[in-house]
Amino acid sequence: MKSFSLPCPLSSGAALLLVLTAPLLTGCDDASLTAPEVQNDLFSSYVALGNSITAGFQSSGINENTQRTSYASLLSEQMGTQFTLPVLSNPGCPPPLSQVFPPQRISDDPCAFRAQPSSSTINNVAVPGAALIDVLSNRPSLADPNPLTQFILGGRTQIEAAKQANPTFASVWIGNNDVLNGAVRGDTTLVTSVDSFETRYTRLVNQLESINTLEGAVFLGVANVTLIPHFSRGSAYRQAIDAGQNAGVLPPNFELTSCAPSESGSVLIPFQHGAALVQVAIGLREELGGFAPTITIDCSKDRTVEETVRQNVPDDLEDAVVSQISEDIRPISLLTPPEISFLQDRVATFNELIREKVSDDYGYVNPNTLLQNNSDQIPAFPELFENPDTPWSTDQPFGPLFSLDGIHPNAAAHRLVANALIVKINNTYDDAQLSSVSTP
Repeated sequence: MKSFSLPCPLSSGAALLLVLTAPLLTGCDDASLTAPEVQNDLFSSYVALGNSITAGFQSSGINENTQRTSYASLLSEQMGTQFTLPVLSNPGCPPPLSQVFPPQRISDDPCAFRAQPSSSTINNVAVPGAALIDVLSNRPSLADPNPLTQFILGGRTQIEAAKQANPTFASVWIGNNDVLNGAVRGDTTLVTSVDSFETRYTRLVNQLESINTLEGAVFLGVANVTLIPHFSRGSAYRQAIDAGQNAGVLPPNFELTSCAPSESGSVLIPFQHGAALVQVAIGLREELGGFAPTITIDCSKDRTVEETVRQNVPDDLEDAVVSQISEDIRPISLLTPPEISFLQDRVATFNELIREKVSDDYGYVNPNTLLQNNSDQIPAFPELFENPDTPWSTDQPFGPLFSLDGIHPNAAAHRLVANALIVKINNTYDDAQLSSVSTP
């Protein structure tokens, strides 16, 4: 990201670097490890398809450490089967965050180079940022491949890479980004249509079933993205900002209006939206002192970051301030109650489509059961500063189950996902007797 950088996918510069150097970069794999003794023919070859969660993306980054703590890796260990990863060497590509606000990564390098050649056959074929269409196609005219698609899959689609592993068992968790991108941007027009989603998921299932070695599979539904801690209700934001200003952590020239519960407090404020505006307020305060204009989030107005800045900053400062905000962040707006309802309904529809297509023949897990059962572990507002009125820690600002981007689950949550899958697999397949993943 540029100035006022926030937790997000690869910047345009880092993406260009990957595109130019991808032919020169090779990822290491698990070939040097001793293959385990497979405990069950059902799990002779396990492949995992999906997006960033399955790949092991955490805290806005991915490296070997995060890849090995993903639920897919944990599941393979319980299966006792070889699971070759497209290992991304430390510090990562991109390196994960070490601090969320102001954002800092564990390294300034956009992507670590590798020296050890990679295996053409991998078992975790998931790619960060993938939507449903990206599992089926890498053509820019149809899908939205990113540099990691080439980097991880080497020109193949996830389906093509999965077939090369001759899988006997597969897990599939795809579809979150078909909703998440619209939610994070505050723009529901970016959400995949129901017809497109159904057509694509049918193709996905059909192509998996065309693999003659496949004996079983488990599918996960789409997460209700309005429940993740990346989004905070306006009413919670209002209380947290007051506490932060009283503690001297947040600037006095930042305020919220119409965000009380009785007003428009039910709107959801994306973390990147609020963080960008707080950083603008801090920057103005540092430059202008007591003459700095106040940056106000009005929960009754569905404004973008850029619109909010222009509404609050004098005309002669507008362009200069806006230019310091990443172009990716400027269009992010609030999520209004109608938009929240739309997203929740779309997730429910997607999950019903998935369940209908797979539950008769395969295992199906709705991830929202986990979210709802652990809702008390999700902060109403990220713990960016010590707040004696909350049980949370600044070491885990988004709670004990989410990484430092507030979107992707951390290692503890991956263990919960793995165990939920193990229960479903054991209940679906009589000869599966997988043990639960131990928790610290």
